Amino acid sequence: MRFCGRGAWADHAHIPGWQRDPRCEVVAIVDPLRDRAEAFAAKFGVAEATDDWQQIVARNDIDVIDVCTPSHTHFELSITALESGKHVLCEKPVAYDFRETLRAAALADAKGLKTKLGFTFRYSPGVQFARSLIDEGFVGKPFIFNGYEQNSQWLDPQNPLRQVDHSADQSVIKTSSLEGYGAPIIDIGHWWVAPIMSEWSVRCATSSPSAWCARPAR
Repeated sequence: MRFCGRGAWADHAHIPGWQRDPRCEVVAIVDPLRDRAEAFAAKFGVAEATDDWQQIVARNDIDVIDVCTPSHTHFELSITALESGKHVLCEKPVAYDFRETLRAAALADAKGLKTKLGFTFRYSPGVQFARSLIDEGFVGKPFIFNGYEQNSQWLDPQNPLRQVDHSADQSVIKTSSLEGYGAPIIDIGHWWVAPIMSEWSVRCATSSPSAWCARPAR
């Protein structure tokens, strides 16, 4: 198994998680800055560190590629790994265009490969318990799912948190919180109630009551 990316998620979650499983061996770490890859490899006792991800993905002795890199790189890394016959664990999002995500899913199906997104909130004890209450019929038939992100980091009620650099190119859509914690909320909603729901709506809001948007969704 091999890692693309050497950041906080790899440091605190991905690599320790794989190394706790005796069935797995982390064999390589890739980062655009080779010295960072080497430092991480030394920290975790990984044999190989490199800045050449194409060469690693092409190897025949690697079964799984774990993509925990900046979001805009996810699709290229994941689709190349799938084309090379590798199973893929990818942090969200797979792509900024849902059609590319569907393309990756179709490729994985065609090749009989396993894929997984980093929706870790599914495995939270509270979320698991809530799902068991739905499965057992304890809560009856759900008609409404109301999910929200409550993230109080660096928050001032008078100044909504900007997760996107205000100096960034405004002609390019930035998904911000919807990509961050919004994605797991949508995933949990699908997991809990999607089979019985025929209509969905989405409301995105900031901490400022005057700054919100609402839009119906299919």
